[in-house]
Amino acid sequence: MKKRTVILTLSSLLLAGSLFCQTPATDRQPARLNLSLWKGVSTQPADTTGSTWLNLGIVSTLNRLNGAGINLLGSSVRSEAAGIQIGGIYNVAAGGMKGVQLAGIANVNGDHTTGLSLAGLTGITGNHAQGVLFAGLANIVGNDSRGLTLGGLVNIAGDGLAGVQLAGLGNIAGGSLKGATVSGLLSVVGGSLTGLQLSGLAGIAGEDVSGVQLSGLGNVAGGTFRGLQLSPVNLTGRGKGLQIGLVNYYKDGFDGLQLGLVNANPHTRVQLMLFGGNRTKLNVGVRFKNRLFYTILGGGTHYLDFGDRFSAAAFY
Repeated sequence: MKKRTVILTLSSLLLAGSLFCQTPATDRQPARLNLSLWKGVSTQPADTTGSTWLNLGIVSTLNRLNGAGINLLGSSVRSEAAGIQIGGIYNVAAGGMKGVQLAGIANVNGDHTTGLSLAGLTGITGNHAQGVLFAGLANIVGNDSRGLTLGGLVNIAGDGLAGVQLAGLGNIAGGSLKGATVSGLLSVVGGSLTGLQLSGLAGIAGEDVSGVQLSGLGNVAGGTFRGLQLSPVNLTGRGKGLQIGLVNYYKDGFDGLQLGLVNANPHTRVQLMLFGGNRTKLNVGVRFKNRLFYTILGGGTHYLDFGDRFSAAAFY
């Protein structure tokens, strides 16, 4: 009985406030408190040009939020949301957000995001993001991102990134990156990279790299690499530092040390070799010959000290 009384009382207040707010907004100052059941059923007109300090409801449409807004389903702010915006499903701020956003599914900010944004699935910012972004599925920023970005699967910054990217699947930055990017599968930086690139499969930088690239399969630096590349396959245009892997390759020049089974460049001569020996009767190998050093990978017939005629030899 008490619950029914409370619900009826709140509904009556909301309906009364909604009817009161249908009078022209030019005759009075816009209300600072917005209690809303649905769009058009609230204590503040949807077409007001003022700000809302406190918003409580189920679904709300506001002009500007300067304070706190809590909605069971979600809210849409036509201008900027500054403060706390919490929605059970979604939060939308066409102008941008400064402060804290919490949504069960998605946070969408048309211009900027400054502060903390947490979404169960997706966080989308049309322009700039600064602060901490967390999404269970993906974070998408149209331009540059500064701060900490955590995505369950993917983080995407259309331009540059300064800070830290953490993703279970992949991190993508269209421009340069200064900081660290850590992903379970793939990391791609369209411009230059300064810092750390760590990925489970491959790390790719379209331009220069100054720092460390670590990956489970391959590292690529499109411009000049300075620092450390560590993976089974390392590729760079020019290099200065250390490459450690099974295959290391540079295109134009390298000033440093390459440690790998195969160290190659455009001047490397690849030669097929057939030869015999006193330990193995017949051998086939591939020689990678540079100016001062060469390496040979190959295999041969059975090792003569073994009695098993099916034994064989592999050599480097």
